Amino acid sequence: MYLDDDLLAVFQNLMDADLPVRLLNYYRGLPVSYDAHIVDLSQGTLTLNVHQDQVVCMVLENKAWLLKVLPPAGRGSPRSLQAQVISLDLAKKQAVLTEFSRPKKEVERRGAVRLQPEELIGVDMEIGGMHYTGKLADISVTGLGIFSFGTYVYSEYMIPKNADIVLECRLPIIDVLVRVEGKAVHAASQRESFMQRVGIRIQPNREVRQFLQQYVDLRKDEMLRELSFIYDSMLALREQV
Repeated sequence: MYLDDDLLAVFQNLMDADLPVRLLNYYRGLPVSYDAHIVDLSQGTLTLNVHQDQVVCMVLENKAWLLKVLPPAGRGSPRSLQAQVISLDLAKKQAVLTEFSRPKKEVERRGAVRLQPEELIGVDMEIGGMHYTGKLADISVTGLGIFSFGTYVYSEYMIPKNADIVLECRLPIIDVLVRVEGKAVHAASQRESFMQRVGIRIQPNREVRQFLQQYVDLRKDEMLRELSFIYDSMLALREQV
């Protein structure tokens, strides 16, 4: 939907009071969320001043989420909205949004931040006495995403949902080998790539949890530096045109 009368009134009140809306995007699993201020409302669009990290994410995703937008008085609880990005001004750090819709689920309710490593990390797994190998697709202190290979070449290597798994991998950045037990809570086959994507819930002991948290914190810092570098690069290219 475009800016109907109710949404228009909400955003107009925010603009008049110079109050921000909270935006959310994801960069390789990292939530990127900053306040943005409304600078214009016209012809069904919303123009915002946004943070440069948010600009990069909008370029990559072509959309953004507006968190906990207050509806008109007496018409329900705050709701999140998804919007399409139709224009970006890199130098001014301004974004124009339209086509507002309510997502099927509240995006800000995700659990622990699950980040993608810079490069896929090799993983060794034991499941029911069998040995498996794969790649670590994403990581948090409570769960892992794994790509398991060869599942359509050898059907016996399909990892079943609810399987108990012992997993071992070496974390980059901190260069530590960790071993952890978990359970496959999600398993989806990808026929075109001959891979299986498996979500594993883990319960690390205190020492392993500290290593995981250290890696996640350092990876967050890396990603924020990446976002800053990408923004500067995009701005430099724009100025050369």
